[in-house]
Amino acid sequence: MIIFISRSVEVSSPLRNLENQGHRLIDQSGLVITPLPLSSFIDTEWLFFYSQNGIKCFFDQLDEDQKSKISKKRIGVMGKASAALIKRLIDKNADFIASSDAQDDSTNFEFVTREQSILFVAAANSKRRFQNPGNKLHHELIIYQNEILPETQLPKADIYIFTSPLNSEAYLSSNSLPEGADLLAIGPSTAKMLEQFSPKHKIWLCHSPDEISLYDLILKVIALKR
Repeated sequence: MIIFISRSVEVSSPLRNLENQGHRLIDQSGLVITPLPLSSFIDTEWLFFYSQNGIKCFFDQLDEDQKSKISKKRIGVMGKASAALIKRLIDKNADFIASSDAQDDSTNFEFVTREQSILFVAAANSKRRFQNPGNKLHHELIIYQNEILPETQLPKADIYIFTSPLNSEAYLSSNSLPEGADLLAIGPSTAKMLEQFSPKHKIWLCHSPDEISLYDLILKVIALKR
């Protein structure tokens, strides 16, 4: 089967196992990521990263001394893949790993970080799900722009995996999906966006943003389509 995912997939990803099973994997983002210059940022007890793009754009601009200081702070991330990236970059285990259940996770994160300062590292158009604008201990660092590529073409596939609401908009605002295709959404917000663009298609929700969970869901969908 032809499987499309709206982000790049690393060679070491478990999703590459699909190719070993005879499937074709098309990984292609509908967004352009532009890192923003990092001059300085506020010193806080916590850092929270909403995405792997944010982690890369942030740490790519730090020197080794800055990375060492960051490794001593408490760090929160969205998903196990982001936690793995933090581990690889600064050899630190994330102190809080959020899943796709934003309501429960934001409540838990608020409890864990109560009366502690937090720097939220985000994209310019982030939904800011974990931030409280009324909390003076919550600070924000916009580290990259993510914009829709013009005239983004959607390839023909049997299964489409959309990784964010903005990527869903990038592809589906100007493209139609083949009849009978299955849609996989990473997170409830992406699923809601897909429902708006394509209410007649079957939409599967991957509750956890890690690639192992996504891989298992893809195998389930493939088995049902055979």
